[in-house]
Amino acid sequence: MTASSFIDNTVFITGANRGIGLGLVRELAKYSEITLIFAAYYEPDGTEELDVVCEKHPSIRKVPIDTTDDKSIKSAAELVEETLGGESSAKLNLLINVAAILVLDDPGITPQEPDREIYLRHFNVNTMGAIMTTAAFLPMLRRAAASNQPARVINISSTAGSTEKCHPFYNTAEGMVKNFPYGISKAALTHYTKALSIDEPEIVAVAICPGWVRTKMGGPNATTTVEECASGLVERIKNLSKEDSGKFMNATGDIPY
Repeated sequence: MTASSFIDNTVFITGANRGIGLGLVRELAKYSEITLIFAAYYEPDGTEELDVVCEKHPSIRKVPIDTTDDKSIKSAAELVEETLGGESSAKLNLLINVAAILVLDDPGITPQEPDREIYLRHFNVNTMGAIMTTAAFLPMLRRAAASNQPARVINISSTAGSTEKCHPFYNTAEGMVKNFPYGISKAALTHYTKALSIDEPEIVAVAICPGWVRTKMGGPNATTTVEECASGLVERIKNLSKEDSGKFMNATGDIPY
């Protein structure tokens, strides 16, 4: 199956070996005009499913990355830059920061017995991982923008990070996981996205909540399949304009900060 009407030619996705990241790789591989998809994976998690997708789609290139390690991020960016033509000409059209963690079943995720290390681990992966990865790829995104090509940063956030809409995430009666550091780290990621949109006006930067998705993180009771999620996200990304930069949204509309 080949889809159409996608204007981004080069894409880099973190967390691409499982869950939403892998779903996005599969969905984007349907678009014939996307020439290269860099599927960045965290090696200890395994790449068996990603390997199967790569065998079917020559446009996908695997890239190892640890988004908590600045040297690893730099190495990934250098590999992509070299593949795309070198330091002076490499252009990246779309960066999707998916990699995240959600610690469960530990009293350290509560406000009553907070574990500093658990809180900081969420912030390090969910917030700083995206910040440092984006910084490493900014030169390639800027070159794309300067050439009148699309240049977009998509940060996968969560309604758990919305001050106005976070209530269900802290009310276990509604079936959600009560995890304070996850929501706080996603709120910080969303704020960063807004700040980036102001500081880099030629790059479209948005934070998108994928919904409650049936992944290892989301659990079996989640309401959305990975395939449904990936399809909805890609449709949303396809239709983004500069007027959307700085927004917090889901597949169907905007979310209040």
